[in-house]
Amino acid sequence: MLAEAFVLFGPSHLAAIALTAVLSAALIAWVRSAGPGRATRAVAWTLAAALVLNRVLIHVLEYADGDLTWRGSLPLDPCDLSNFLAAIALVWRARWSYELTYFWTLAGALPGLLTPDLQANFPSPWFIAFVIAHGGPVTAVAVLTLGMKMRPQPGSIVRAAGWLVVWMLAAAGVNWLTGGNYGYLAHAPAHGTIINGLGPWPWYIAALAAIGIGLMLLWYAPFFVKDRVRKRREASASQQ
Repeated sequence: MLAEAFVLFGPSHLAAIALTAVLSAALIAWVRSAGPGRATRAVAWTLAAALVLNRVLIHVLEYADGDLTWRGSLPLDPCDLSNFLAAIALVWRARWSYELTYFWTLAGALPGLLTPDLQANFPSPWFIAFVIAHGGPVTAVAVLTLGMKMRPQPGSIVRAAGWLVVWMLAAAGVNWLTGGNYGYLAHAPAHGTIINGLGPWPWYIAALAAIGIGLMLLWYAPFFVKDRVRKRREASASQQ
């Protein structure tokens, strides 16, 4: 029996969002209660393996459907890259990969989970793979930040935005060579995502970049406020 067509904010979509939130909360609680050690490493390695293996599953599905091509199968979308960056951050706690994962996931994969460019519905393997590819990095960011107490440092937005510009140039070049649409830089998606409401090509690219930077600033704001409060308390304490 074929799966029904995907419905934005339908039962399957809402269940995927809820499952991402519940799994994130459960893993955060587990890691915080366990502390540094074998249990936390097991969570990190398991989540990292799930992200990488899911990318393999996507390529297997593409091959089975005859869609494994240079034009659309390279892991060049920011959401694709977030999976690998998250896996590196989980296994090695590399700060550079954490910062890119934090900003690219919360400004890219999370909106992608909320407004998917998706046709298949549950229980299609395409639906499951999509949810893991977009919800998995969100869970990884939650575990790394709230469970393992990592955080973006001052200047991290500049670095994340700078690498995003490098990615856009690289993806645009690959699109030109292959006729692909990596990062939706060549044309808008076919389905009702947030991109479809940002105007025609190429203007939506500028709007999308502005929204991305705005989201990065928004997700850095709690740490900025925390740092400012701490500095004021330290200054006040030194004057007493």
